[in-house]
Amino acid sequence: MIETRIQVSVLWGVLMLVYFFGDLLRIFSIDHVEAYTQTTRFRQPIQLGISMLMVIPILILVLILMLPQPVSRWVNIGLAGFILFVDLIGLPHDLDIYDKFLIIVGVILNTMTLWLTWNMAVI
Repeated sequence: MIETRIQVSVLWGVLMLVYFFGDLLRIFSIDHVEAYTQTTRFRQPIQLGISMLMVIPILILVLILMLPQPVSRWVNIGLAGFILFVDLIGLPHDLDIYDKFLIIVGVILNTMTLWLTWNMAVI
């Protein structure tokens, strides 16, 4: 059986790829160009916030394998819970169908991460 920490690390990697795929679809969407030009005043803070959110899966890919297991477990539970909360907040908004689908995929991946991490044996 594959070690739980490696399974969770792979789930974070898949979540990151789902987010990248959603961003690519959004960039080529016509609505994105219109919304981007209307929010030029808030562009920098929004991009900083999105960047900070996107760094979480990237960092946790490495941290889960480098941190001591008990610390890694609680960091994963906290960050997966936070991202799950952010995804659930974004779900009811007026989004394109692909956005809603990718958010649901993200919710499933975060739920799997939480379940695996919660049930991880404490060494």
